[in-house]
Amino acid sequence: MNVLIGILFVKFLFFHLHFLKTRFSLRLMIDWNPDLIKKMRLKEGN
Repeated sequence: MNVLIGILFVKFLFFHLHFLKTRFSLRLMIDWNPDLIKKMRLKEGN
């Protein structure tokens, strides 16, 4: 039972770290590419 909880915890941690990393990299991309923001807004407008 404890092994199962451990596996789930590790998976959750890995997913959470991956999610934070992708959000951070997306934020960096947007900060450094104002043109990208315009393109994304245009796509949302369509």
